[in-house]
Amino acid sequence: MSTLTACEVLAVVAWDVASFLVPHQSSEDLVKRGIPAPEARQRSFFRTSLMERLSSLIHVMLILGIGVHLIIPGLVCLSLISGYLYSFVVPGTSMLVVGFWFGHIEDECNQPLGICVMIYWLQVIVKFAAVIGWHDCPPDFGPPTFRRLIPCLYRIFAIATVLFEVIFPVTTFIMLMLADSCTPGLIRNTWVVLSPFIYGALCSWTTCPSHIPLESPASLVNTFTRIRFDPDTFNDETYAKSCAICSADFAASTASTAIVSPPCAAGRHVFHEQCLVGWFERARSCPLCRSRLDPAAGPGTVEPVDVELALAVELSLAS
Repeated sequence: MSTLTACEVLAVVAWDVASFLVPHQSSEDLVKRGIPAPEARQRSFFRTSLMERLSSLIHVMLILGIGVHLIIPGLVCLSLISGYLYSFVVPGTSMLVVGFWFGHIEDECNQPLGICVMIYWLQVIVKFAAVIGWHDCPPDFGPPTFRRLIPCLYRIFAIATVLFEVIFPVTTFIMLMLADSCTPGLIRNTWVVLSPFIYGALCSWTTCPSHIPLESPASLVNTFTRIRFDPDTFNDETYAKSCAICSADFAASTASTAIVSPPCAAGRHVFHEQCLVGWFERARSCPLCRSRLDPAAGPGTVEPVDVELALAVELSLAS
């Protein structure tokens, strides 16, 4: 994973975490349990669609939760340097700058806002150290056992980051609204640490639906195998009778759109061409089995789901 860019690492981690939170439910397994094939495909497709949307949300939250907060140390350092230089003209300026950022943490208040401010600065330091460590860590760092744990640590870090991005600002904002005996300086410090979360929430709302679109979904689908409709094979045994994305029967739509089969792990999943093009505008996996299709690696290649890493995350969380 160290050969990937930071954004690609976050995308992979977000996808794996979303897969862990929304476990896969195979349509084939549901059929074996006695559920009708059309309903089984719809259930499997719904869970995959939910997982992809959750993956998009987690990815955006990780990018903003790490990137936005790492800007803060730069602003602090810039203001401290500016205050230090300006103190030669107006003595005491540097102390005013320090007081603006950190000077009111110990002020009295009926709510623990000072503790919230300290927690925020601690998590900024932890994220900054984690990013520096990831960037400078060579691929062969540490013994093999440690290297195998690194992907698991990525996922635990991602879960902790997402939980912090949700719980901390909501809790701090509620306490800020309930505060009635705090100094103006502490109130200002609290709003300062909440501002990155407010900015991140606004960005997540506008960018979440399409944060990792494919460059050309139609070109990708054109590389997939086209299947000629045959009533004898489209019988819910060899191939499905209907498209899992739009629920329309293939028998009634063969004249208007082609039937394609992606090179996924199952090998027999079929969809309408236009339905699959629309799906790949917001996802990168098979709508039924979640095999991750990687257009960068060449036409019709499959990136298998990392089951061992998912199990490692599950075991680590359970312990």
